[in-house]
Amino acid sequence: MSDTNDTEAGDSDGNDSVDLDLVIAEIYDAVAQRRASGELPADLEAELDAEFANYAPNAVSGDSLSGVLSQADKAVTIDVDAPTAGRFPAGPVKKGVRKLTFWYMQYLANQVSSFGSATVRALRMLDRRVTVVEQATPGASRTVTSTLDAIDPAPLPGPTVKAIVDSLSGVRGRVLHTECGSGELVRALADAGLDAYGAEPRRRLLAPALRDGLEIRPDSATDHLTAMAPAALGALVISGIDTRPTGAQVHLADLAARAVASGGRLVVLGSQPDAWAAAIPIVVADLAPGRPLHAQTWEALLAGKGFDVTEVLDVAAAPEVPGYAVVATRH
Repeated sequence: MSDTNDTEAGDSDGNDSVDLDLVIAEIYDAVAQRRASGELPADLEAELDAEFANYAPNAVSGDSLSGVLSQADKAVTIDVDAPTAGRFPAGPVKKGVRKLTFWYMQYLANQVSSFGSATVRALRMLDRRVTVVEQATPGASRTVTSTLDAIDPAPLPGPTVKAIVDSLSGVRGRVLHTECGSGELVRALADAGLDAYGAEPRRRLLAPALRDGLEIRPDSATDHLTAMAPAALGALVISGIDTRPTGAQVHLADLAARAVASGGRLVVLGSQPDAWAAAIPIVVADLAPGRPLHAQTWEALLAGKGFDVTEVLDVAAAPEVPGYAVVATRH
């Protein structure tokens, strides 16, 4: 299980520890099931988000740039009319101080407020331009990515899992599977005696694996590998990359070169581009911000980043989706 979010429920009364990752994953799983069944209305979540934004502190009210700018717009004017009421009988003194300093403070406040107002206007112009870019670029659109994330990935076929486990036989050190879904490969690697764990950003998928005692981190591949110390892994399996933009796929290769230790192994699991669009769900094919790379492309990329490609396996990336597994060793 995750070693970062466990807390003791209570040592004095003998309660077992609570795995917060599992609790959160079960909540996400329950919400996904209710949303799919229609029990959770589509507009209810938006209403709850709006109500939360009304009462939450500014710092936790979401990552919407337009929302943050609205909050900044409300705070841009500085009020120099300081209150003079209080519990102590110093009202006349406070009023005198306020009257003596009002002209000076008002002069400064007008300049700061003017600067703040101009800054907010400039940021609103930038927000509008960024929104246009997001709408025109699928990989940058949160609407597109959230729609794709709502579609559960197909489990890895058994023969594919076995082929990857065999290719990592004898590996020493930690073995990471990114975008691991429900953790079937992590389970197989652990059963083979490897020190395996997974990373999966879609929390609703984690509950079954966490109940089985697997270590799954609720992170995306990019976030997890970026935060990792150099040469921390004995092996890395990258999957779930077919729909990523080309730049993001190349960036993952860079992160893999940094994370895998010398002598360690990397497995890149992908779909055959020619068969991919016809075999995957139509919604994914239409909205995907990127397309799979050919195995030969991965070979060329990895060769320039410190890896020796040892074999390319013909495997299924998902049921009825022809794919490949590029196996490479770090220099």
